[in-house]
Amino acid sequence: MWEASMTIRKFIHSLLPLSLITLSGIFTDSNAQILNAEALRLKQTEGWAGRLKLSLNLHKSTYDIQKYGLDLHTQYRTGNHMFLFMNSFMLQLVDGDKIRDKLVVHLRYNLEKWLEKRVVSELFVQYQKNSVTGIKHRYTSGLGPRIVVIRQETWNLFLGPLIMYEYEEGVIRDTATAVIQTIRNSTYLSFSLKSESSIVITSVLYFQPSLVSISDWRLYWDFGLEFPLYKKVKFVNGFYVLYDTEPVPTYPQLQYSLNASLIVDF
Repeated sequence: MWEASMTIRKFIHSLLPLSLITLSGIFTDSNAQILNAEALRLKQTEGWAGRLKLSLNLHKSTYDIQKYGLDLHTQYRTGNHMFLFMNSFMLQLVDGDKIRDKLVVHLRYNLEKWLEKRVVSELFVQYQKNSVTGIKHRYTSGLGPRIVVIRQETWNLFLGPLIMYEYEEGVIRDTATAVIQTIRNSTYLSFSLKSESSIVITSVLYFQPSLVSISDWRLYWDFGLEFPLYKKVKFVNGFYVLYDTEPVPTYPQLQYSLNASLIVDF
């Protein structure tokens, strides 16, 4: 009993750095159209790795939504090169009876031979649609550095100031279509912490201002808590908060989501 109490105290104490970073993120700057690419990164060893995620999400936006999802992503690493591919599909039950869909396809490349791997170059392309938030089609591509601020055995901190092109077709209540093209800065601050019992906490903050219109910007915060269940099977609780100053017309600026997922690594 005493050993369990001490373990809990050690873990709570280890969360203090995360608390400070989280509070800093909230008060510095606070859409779920943003993909948390940090969650795609798997082990650092050579060769193939993969992850299958089954999820159930409860979401409050314009509608009350239940979302049942299936995500599959793979990673291949060889030498200084890393490739990530993710395909995510979700069925969404809206207000108890209407089913809508969400699809994300993401490809990312990292070249890790730069300044002794303290700075990594990134390149990505992505396609997505989300009928609940009015996104008929959105194409994005970008590049920039991924900076290793802190890399330790139990906790890490990364900064990624990227530039991306965005083309979006939005549907306004199934009647009209709005088309948006812009160049954005897409900066993320990523933090992870692993306890002695293999519980993993992640916190990622994205800020995406348009370089064309000062009033057009997004802020997205994603938080996850991962518990090991059996060998390569894990359970994840998480939530995100998204604020978009210029969403598809008639859709809300503020969104949030609570979710629970079962993950199998392979």
